[in-house]
Amino acid sequence: MSSPATRLTLFIAATFVASFSVAVLIAPATRAQDGGQSAEMQAIRAVEAVLHTQDNEARRSFIEDHLEPDYVASIGEDAMLEHLADLSAIVANADGLDVERTPTGVRMKYGGVTSTDIGVEFVDGSAGLISSIAILSQRIGGPGPEIERRVQAVEGLGRASSDEALKAFAEEHLAPNFRASLRSDQLMQLLRDIHGIAATAGGISIEGSPEGIRVGFRGAQNADVLIQIDDQSPHFITSLKLETDIEDAEGMQVEPIGWGNLEGRLAEEEAAGFAGAVLVLRDGDVVLDRGFGLANRAEDLPNTSETIFDIGSTPIDFTRAAVLKLVDTGALSLDDPISRYISDTPTDKAGITIDQLMTGRSGLPNFHHIPGVDEDYDLSYIDREEAIRRMLSQPLLFEPGTEQAHSHSAFGLMAAIVELVSGASYGDFLSEQFFEPAGMTRTGFYGDVGFSEDDYAVGYGSSNVGRINIPLFWGPASWLVMGSGGMVSNPSDLRRFVEFICDGGLSEGSKETFFLNQLLAGGTDRGFFCMYSDVAETTFFLCSNSHEREGDHTLAVARALAEMVRAGG
Repeated sequence: MSSPATRLTLFIAATFVASFSVAVLIAPATRAQDGGQSAEMQAIRAVEAVLHTQDNEARRSFIEDHLEPDYVASIGEDAMLEHLADLSAIVANADGLDVERTPTGVRMKYGGVTSTDIGVEFVDGSAGLISSIAILSQRIGGPGPEIERRVQAVEGLGRASSDEALKAFAEEHLAPNFRASLRSDQLMQLLRDIHGIAATAGGISIEGSPEGIRVGFRGAQNADVLIQIDDQSPHFITSLKLETDIEDAEGMQVEPIGWGNLEGRLAEEEAAGFAGAVLVLRDGDVVLDRGFGLANRAEDLPNTSETIFDIGSTPIDFTRAAVLKLVDTGALSLDDPISRYISDTPTDKAGITIDQLMTGRSGLPNFHHIPGVDEDYDLSYIDREEAIRRMLSQPLLFEPGTEQAHSHSAFGLMAAIVELVSGASYGDFLSEQFFEPAGMTRTGFYGDVGFSEDDYAVGYGSSNVGRINIPLFWGPASWLVMGSGGMVSNPSDLRRFVEFICDGGLSEGSKETFFLNQLLAGGTDRGFFCMYSDVAETTFFLCSNSHEREGDHTLAVARALAEMVRAGG
């Protein structure tokens, strides 16, 4: 993103699939009177049919005949119609369907250029009444690994270290007739342009459309790369088009929110689909602290001030505070080179300072996942040593200190240095120095068993992970995101964190470095978003589980709150 204080965690959201055949793999269930076919089987066939129709009246009949009324009421019929239409677009050209039984329903696995799994949950003992239809996971797949490799190669163009690397990409991935259609200088300029945008992207999405597969880069410059791939092996890229006229998230707006209508306006946005928890302070006094919308639609559980949310890349602020705490104790200096703490640092990176890591001037690329190796760019587990190896083996984007580009990897390296200097794990250091003394009881890491399912908000975004889309089921936090992600919290705990920093958690000098007087934001495609304004007296903290895409309704609500608090009392 354009500054170290505004960032969105990497997201991969694929929604393009390509004909249709069925292989049903479920065992017989409760028998209905329709020729001996089970009621659940009838419901599954009804789902198949409704996902392959464009007729809204057929969708209304499906809703009335097969969906639990409470489920429909929790979303609204119009929103349910839109949801079914969205699912229809995703599976319109699927080339296969497998249906597998789950403990509470079935998993409908659609194949194609992108594979999409849709979960169907049944009301217990209802003879086929459906309580939920939702996307469980999406991934680039298709006829073979070549398509995935081509798309990931485009996503990875930000790592190209030279024109020679760009030429190698062209020779390996672009169809000969496409290369021949452009002059060599035109092709190289196109690849250089894509490289420059990808290298500084704070968020990456992979979607499908009738025109092809779209790789979206969001950051200092927003752009999409539209890819067309030959459906015949070896699936060369037959077209590569850069689109830079992309709407900026800054332009998304909702009606203004003011101090006099704060709760009423948020209630209006709640009715329009916003879900989350909001805490607002005015001159140090709490004027609002409550939840909006549902934390769990299937269970009809509301969001409250205690609900726990994935907070995206907000842990960047925890990492900054941890490093500054070590500065306060004299354990390190911001001017120290990383080679003082990490042995065998490559020569080109040996002089990178802690301050350059913290301020986006290190030259390190934004992320250190490896396409084709890490199945999930946030959740696939790697340890600290592997993360350090990857971060320090990547080519630099620029000579350290000469330019600025936000890097999640830089904060991962800072988290590693916190461990190496303190002798404690990153998590233990945060708990001992900040969370425990601040009274932050609902802040932790993915997979933290200290919280129950009902403590979490379920994420309702473009991607779903786990049995339930909550961090409890995402496994241990990986060093793919350690230091810049992999954590949960809520507005109340984030307030405690900021107030602890103000009240002596850091020295006066470190407080000046920590507080940027900016909006701090982080989000994921799994439905979560977090934003707060790091001003102590008049400020807001927002966590949401209804974030769909960068620039969506949730972000617009957060920006309206930001405008209100920045205007002051």
